[in-house]
Order: sequence, then C-alpha cells, then structure tokens
Amino acid sequence: MRILLVEPDPSACSALQRWVHEFFCAVEVETAASGAAALKILERCAPQLVLAAHPIPAPGAWELAAAARARSPDGAFVVMTSVPAARFELALRAARVDFWLEKRQLQALL
Repeated sequence: MRILLVEPDPSACSALQRWVHEFFCAVEVETAASGAAALKILERCAPQLVLAAHPIPAPGAWELAAAARARSPDGAFVVMTSVPAARFELALRAARVDFWLEKRQLQALL
C-alpha cells in the first residue's frame, strides 16, 4: 500500500509516519510538508491513501483532494484538522474527502 502523508509540522509528521508503519503492514509512506510538494508526488504516483493536515501551505487540503481524486479516483483521502471539522463539513464533502477527524482525536489514538 502506498500512503502520502501531508503534514507541515516535522515532529507531527514523524509521529504519524511511525504510527502508520506500526498500524499497516508492508506500506510505503511518502511525506510532504505542503500542498505544492504533495502535488509533485501525485504527478509521479497514485497513492491508495492520502492523509492531509489542515491547514497546509498552498494549495490547501480541498484542492489537494481534487488533484488526488483526479489521479487516483479509488484512493481514500483523509483530512486531519486542528479545528472542529464540523466548520468545514460542506467544503470537505464538496472536495469528496472520505473521512476527516480532529488532530486531538488522532493524538489520543497515537
């Protein structure tokens, strides 16, 4: 399984990457610190799962979701946000994001 992790905070990215490797077997995790870096990765590969923080440096998670969907329509897209996701629910649905959660929920799982 190929996973793209988009997280601008290096320590959070490192923790998430460790968690993904522990949770999934035989995964390839690529990381990006911005939407622009993630787009470059999407140009050369089609991950089965994109985990993207919100907010991220431009382009944002919504635009990134659209690009990921164009490249890999069957892949899953998850947004991790530090603000209540309910505030963005319409935008998340419009971007065809599969799941979203608040980072504090993810931190509790980690």
